[in-house]
Amino acid sequence: MENAKRLFITLMYWISFIKTVILSTLMLLTIFTLACKESNAISEADYRVACKEIPVVELTKNTTVYVGQKIKITGEVVVFEETSDQKSGGKNTMLVIGVNDPSSVSSSGKLPVFISYVETTSAFINDIVTVYGDFYGNDTPKLKSIEKKTLPRINAKFIIIEARKKGKK
Repeated sequence: MENAKRLFITLMYWISFIKTVILSTLMLLTIFTLACKESNAISEADYRVACKEIPVVELTKNTTVYVGQKIKITGEVVVFEETSDQKSGGKNTMLVIGVNDPSSVSSSGKLPVFISYVETTSAFINDIVTVYGDFYGNDTPKLKSIEKKTLPRINAKFIIIEARKKGKK
Protein backbone atom coordinates (compact mmCIF):
# COMPACT_ATOMS: atom_id res chain seq x y z
CA MET A 1 0.00 0.00 0.00
CA GLU A 2 2.84 2.34 0.90
CA ASN A 3 4.54 1.68 -2.47
CA ALA A 4 1.31 2.40 -4.33
CA LYS A 5 0.98 5.69 -2.48
CA ARG A 6 4.59 6.69 -3.36
CA LEU A 7 4.08 5.66 -6.97
CA PHE A 8 0.88 7.74 -7.14
CA ILE A 9 2.63 10.81 -5.64
CA THR A 10 5.56 10.41 -8.03
CA LEU A 11 3.20 10.08 -10.99
CA MET A 12 1.28 13.20 -9.94
CA TYR A 13 4.57 15.11 -9.60
CA TRP A 14 5.63 14.17 -13.14
CA ILE A 15 2.24 15.03 -14.58
CA SER A 16 2.40 18.44 -12.89
CA PHE A 17 5.96 18.94 -14.12
CA ILE A 18 5.03 18.05 -17.73
CA LYS A 19 2.02 20.41 -17.61
CA THR A 20 4.28 23.22 -16.40
CA VAL A 21 6.80 22.57 -19.20
CA ILE A 22 4.05 22.50 -21.85
CA LEU A 23 2.41 25.71 -20.57
CA SER A 24 5.77 27.49 -20.36
CA THR A 25 6.61 26.44 -23.90
CA LEU A 26 3.26 27.67 -25.17
CA MET A 27 3.73 31.02 -23.40
CA LEU A 28 7.19 31.45 -24.90
CA LEU A 29 5.91 30.57 -28.37
CA THR A 30 3.11 33.12 -28.01
CA ILE A 31 5.51 35.83 -26.88
CA PHE A 32 7.93 34.97 -29.69
CA THR A 33 5.14 35.03 -32.30
CA LEU A 34 3.87 38.42 -31.10
CA ALA A 35 7.40 39.83 -31.09
CA CYS A 36 7.94 38.60 -34.66
CA LYS A 37 4.68 40.15 -35.86
CA GLU A 38 5.60 43.48 -34.29
CA SER A 39 9.09 43.43 -35.79
CA ASN A 40 7.58 42.70 -39.24
CA ALA A 41 5.29 45.71 -38.98
CA ILE A 42 6.37 48.37 -41.42
CA SER A 43 6.04 52.07 -40.72
CA GLU A 44 3.95 54.27 -43.01
CA ALA A 45 7.06 56.06 -44.24
CA ASP A 46 8.85 52.78 -45.06
CA TYR A 47 5.73 51.40 -46.75
CA ARG A 48 5.36 54.51 -48.91
CA VAL A 49 9.03 54.34 -49.94
CA ALA A 50 8.58 50.66 -50.89
CA CYS A 51 5.71 51.46 -53.27
CA LYS A 52 6.50 51.66 -57.00
CA GLU A 53 4.83 53.91 -59.54
CA ILE A 54 3.62 51.66 -62.33
CA PRO A 55 1.61 53.07 -65.28
CA VAL A 56 -2.00 51.88 -65.32
CA VAL A 57 -1.54 50.54 -68.86
CA GLU A 58 1.28 48.33 -67.57
CA LEU A 59 -0.81 47.12 -64.59
CA THR A 60 -3.63 46.19 -66.95
CA LYS A 61 -1.41 44.55 -69.55
CA ASN A 62 0.77 42.50 -67.14
CA THR A 63 -1.61 41.97 -64.23
CA THR A 64 -0.09 38.73 -62.95
CA VAL A 65 3.39 40.26 -62.80
CA TYR A 66 2.27 42.97 -60.38
CA VAL A 67 -0.26 41.16 -58.16
CA GLY A 68 0.73 41.59 -54.50
CA GLN A 69 3.27 44.34 -55.20
CA LYS A 70 3.25 47.66 -53.38
CA ILE A 71 1.96 50.35 -55.74
CA LYS A 72 1.83 54.14 -55.64
CA ILE A 73 -0.67 55.85 -57.91
CA THR A 74 -2.00 59.41 -58.16
CA GLY A 75 -5.27 60.49 -59.69
CA GLU A 76 -8.52 62.41 -59.39
CA VAL A 77 -11.40 60.89 -57.42
CA VAL A 78 -14.27 60.33 -59.87
CA VAL A 79 -16.36 57.87 -57.82
CA PHE A 80 -16.69 57.81 -54.02
CA GLU A 81 -18.76 55.30 -52.03
CA GLU A 82 -18.67 54.37 -48.35
CA THR A 83 -20.21 51.20 -47.03
CA SER A 84 -20.71 49.87 -43.53
CA ASP A 85 -18.84 46.71 -42.62
CA GLN A 86 -21.29 44.41 -40.85
CA LYS A 87 -18.52 42.40 -39.14
CA SER A 88 -16.32 45.17 -37.75
CA GLY A 89 -18.92 47.90 -37.46
CA GLY A 90 -16.51 50.20 -39.31
CA LYS A 91 -16.74 51.73 -42.75
CA ASN A 92 -15.11 50.80 -46.02
CA THR A 93 -14.32 53.30 -48.73
CA MET A 94 -14.39 52.47 -52.42
CA LEU A 95 -13.04 54.94 -54.93
CA VAL A 96 -12.45 55.06 -58.63
CA ILE A 97 -9.70 57.48 -59.53
CA GLY A 98 -8.86 58.78 -62.99
CA VAL A 99 -5.12 58.47 -63.55
CA ASN A 100 -3.31 60.45 -66.26
CA ASP A 101 -2.60 58.27 -69.28
CA PRO A 102 0.66 59.26 -70.97
CA SER A 103 0.23 56.41 -73.49
CA SER A 104 -2.99 58.01 -74.80
CA VAL A 105 -4.90 54.72 -74.73
CA SER A 106 -7.95 56.56 -73.45
CA SER A 107 -9.52 59.44 -75.40
CA SER A 108 -10.18 61.25 -72.11
CA GLY A 109 -6.49 61.12 -71.20
CA LYS A 110 -7.29 59.29 -67.95
CA LEU A 111 -7.59 55.62 -67.04
CA PRO A 112 -9.81 54.41 -64.16
CA VAL A 113 -8.41 52.50 -61.18
CA PHE A 114 -10.56 50.94 -58.45
CA ILE A 115 -9.38 51.64 -54.88
CA SER A 116 -10.59 49.56 -51.94
CA TYR A 117 -9.84 51.05 -48.51
CA VAL A 118 -10.91 49.44 -45.22
CA GLU A 119 -11.09 52.80 -43.47
CA THR A 120 -12.68 56.14 -44.15
CA THR A 121 -11.02 59.04 -45.89
CA SER A 122 -11.80 62.72 -46.11
CA ALA A 123 -11.03 62.63 -49.84
CA PHE A 124 -14.00 63.26 -52.07
CA ILE A 125 -15.04 63.73 -55.69
CA ASN A 126 -12.54 65.81 -57.75
CA ASP A 127 -9.83 65.67 -55.05
CA ILE A 128 -6.38 64.64 -56.26
CA VAL A 129 -5.11 61.73 -54.16
CA THR A 130 -2.03 59.57 -53.99
CA VAL A 131 -2.81 55.98 -53.05
CA TYR A 132 -0.28 53.60 -51.54
CA GLY A 133 -1.34 49.97 -51.46
CA ASP A 134 -1.09 46.40 -52.67
CA PHE A 135 -2.04 45.62 -56.25
CA TYR A 136 -4.90 43.11 -56.20
CA GLY A 137 -5.22 42.50 -59.94
CA ASN A 138 -8.28 43.18 -62.04
CA ASP A 139 -11.67 43.31 -60.35
CA THR A 140 -15.24 44.23 -61.15
CA PRO A 141 -16.26 46.55 -58.30
CA LYS A 142 -19.81 46.44 -57.01
CA LEU A 143 -20.41 50.16 -57.07
CA LYS A 144 -23.84 51.70 -57.43
CA SER A 145 -22.61 54.61 -59.52
CA ILE A 146 -20.85 52.75 -62.34
CA GLU A 147 -21.78 49.94 -64.66
CA LYS A 148 -20.06 46.60 -64.24
CA LYS A 149 -16.59 47.14 -65.62
CA THR A 150 -13.34 45.33 -64.90
CA LEU A 151 -10.71 47.69 -63.52
CA PRO A 152 -7.26 47.35 -61.98
CA ARG A 153 -7.69 47.30 -58.18
CA ILE A 154 -5.45 48.52 -55.41
CA ASN A 155 -6.11 47.60 -51.78
CA ALA A 156 -5.11 50.90 -50.22
CA LYS A 157 -3.07 51.15 -47.05
CA PHE A 158 -2.74 54.95 -47.17
CA ILE A 159 -4.58 57.69 -49.08
CA ILE A 160 -2.95 61.11 -49.16
CA ILE A 161 -4.94 64.11 -50.38
CA GLU A 162 -2.69 66.14 -52.70
CA ALA A 163 -5.20 68.80 -53.77
CA ARG A 164 -8.75 69.62 -52.68
CA LYS A 165 -11.79 70.40 -54.76
CA LYS A 166 -12.36 74.15 -54.91
CA GLY A 167 -14.47 75.46 -52.06
CA LYS A 168 -13.75 72.47 -49.81
CA LYS A 169 -11.70 72.88 -46.65
